[in-house]
Amino acid sequence: MKKVLILLIAAILSSGCGTTTVIKPSANLPPPVRLPSIGADELSCLSDSAYRRLVVREKRLKVRIDTLEGIIRAVADVRE
Repeated sequence: MKKVLILLIAAILSSGCGTTTVIKPSANLPPPVRLPSIGADELSCLSDSAYRRLVVREKRLKVRIDTLEGIIRAVADVRE
């Protein structure tokens, strides 16, 4: 019984010495989306409230795109 216990402890202690290899899948980032530009004269008919909502929307989309790109880069080997 004592030998079994010693072997068990030795197995547990030696198992933590192994190395772990992380294999990341290859991935290509999709090309950036080219959105149409909107001139100032086209925005003049918008209310201040609608304009602010458009600006907030644009910023949130940019943050979301950056976040998703960061996740892809973290989990995959990105080729550019």
